Amino acid sequence: MGKRASTHQEGAAETDSQRSDQGAPAQPTSPPVRPLRLVGSTPEEVAPARFMWGETGPFEGFVPGLATAGALAAELDRVLRGRAARLSRTASAAERARWLEDALNPTVAACRVGLVPAARAAFDAATLILAELHAPSAVPQRALRLCRLWTATPPALREIATICELLGASEAVDVAMRVLRTPLPPASMVIEAFDQRLAPEFSLMDALLTTAAMGPGSTTP
Repeated sequence: MGKRASTHQEGAAETDSQRSDQGAPAQPTSPPVRPLRLVGSTPEEVAPARFMWGETGPFEGFVPGLATAGALAAELDRVLRGRAARLSRTASAAERARWLEDALNPTVAACRVGLVPAARAAFDAATLILAELHAPSAVPQRALRLCRLWTATPPALREIATICELLGASEAVDVAMRVLRTPLPPASMVIEAFDQRLAPEFSLMDALLTTAAMGPGSTTP
């Protein structure tokens, strides 16, 4: 008798438990945790891996020593275009200049340092072209800063100064010429050399053509 009562109580408890489970709202399940992975095992895999994983935050997943100059430049272009699209089309020149400086965050700085000097100069040239495209008022100051930065490396300074001259940053060119004291090479030759270092993710020539197509004084929407 006692055993039968115990069995009955256990069955009733089990039934109550089942009813409780059926009547209770479903509990949300936690999404699977994706393990942290560094982007790309080789420099060529950096950009494709980011987009394959659906990572779209500014410079998310970029790793110093792995990110290429072209991938950095392409991401900077994407970030600036996105910011222009989200914010006011009538943003002032000063606001657009701040967008550029804000986009060049510590992650970008660390990735830039991780580049070999030739690639670093190519990325710096890309920042000048992107400044011309997205924030023209930022070009003179950025050009001056880069020419001073590359003073101790004449070959790179010559290339950067050529881009500065192309963009009309005369003060920066004057600073460079005090060191170089020889004529600058043709801009087309320098752009071609830079594009080889930035390929396949970014092209200075394409960015310049976009700037020219938009007309003087224009900026990306």
